[in-house]
Amino acid sequence: MRRATKRVLLLTVVIATVPLSGASAGDRGPTSATVEAVGGFEVEINESFTNTFRFDREKVKIRSGGTVTWKDKTGFDEAHTITIATGASLPSTIDEIFNCGAPGTACAPALGHVDANFNPIPGMEVLNAGLPGVNEVGDSLLLAPGGEISAVVSAPAGTRLQYLCAIHPWMQGEIKVKG
Repeated sequence: MRRATKRVLLLTVVIATVPLSGASAGDRGPTSATVEAVGGFEVEINESFTNTFRFDREKVKIRSGGTVTWKDKTGFDEAHTITIATGASLPSTIDEIFNCGAPGTACAPALGHVDANFNPIPGMEVLNAGLPGVNEVGDSLLLAPGGEISAVVSAPAGTRLQYLCAIHPWMQGEIKVKG
């Protein structure tokens, strides 16, 4: 009698851990992720000035409907954006980086966040090109110095969202949207 009871309990545990959706748990991404803006400045007098700002995670996976949070951990009084762009429009050369912001470039949509001196415009922290959430080219979030901002990823599963900081266009990342 004791042995039969153990088998029933074991069977119950196995049934309770089988996914009900038909997809394995590995096919779905997490429901939240965090990306930090990190880096700073390096100076060698009469030689060079280097800005090492970057996103600490180049790629994140998130479930459609999940939330990504970006945090500024640079320690500098510099705002950043998270601006969705096409992969082909992301700057990859020094000329493209310095010209980002011109009409038709990946940085142009995000300029609605800041004034001519790159100071944040109150009330313009989120720019949606279409539906609410992060889901298409032109969506953009403003990350204030020392702050954080979160957004629901409303793009469907299978979407790959590439983004950059329009103020520092060498800062680039990617969101892979899972089921």
